[in-house]
Amino acid sequence: MTVTVTATAALRQVDSGQFAVVGELGFDTVGGLLASSGAQFAAAGTQFEVDLSGVTQSDSAGLALLIEWLKVATLTGKTVRFTRVPDQLRALAQISEIDGFLPLSA
Repeated sequence: MTVTVTATAALRQVDSGQFAVVGELGFDTVGGLLASSGAQFAAAGTQFEVDLSGVTQSDSAGLALLIEWLKVATLTGKTVRFTRVPDQLRALAQISEIDGFLPLSA
């Protein structure tokens, strides 16, 4: 018997302008999150917050997703803040020397 496990991730709206990511941020999941997030972020006011405490695992694709969300926010005249960033993702940002560039909050 073969069991296949696939990574999953979801972006959920918690409140007006507040979102939460749950699951793995990796090469298998970030494309879907990016595609589905556009409409959600467009409906948020001029600023929005993304809680990352539900991220169970991340790699460089997860970091790329945060950069892309920052780019989308900037291009649409919005501001974004990433909160409750897991240590693994924060370490990737530090190693890549972009932790000062990304709006990461404790």
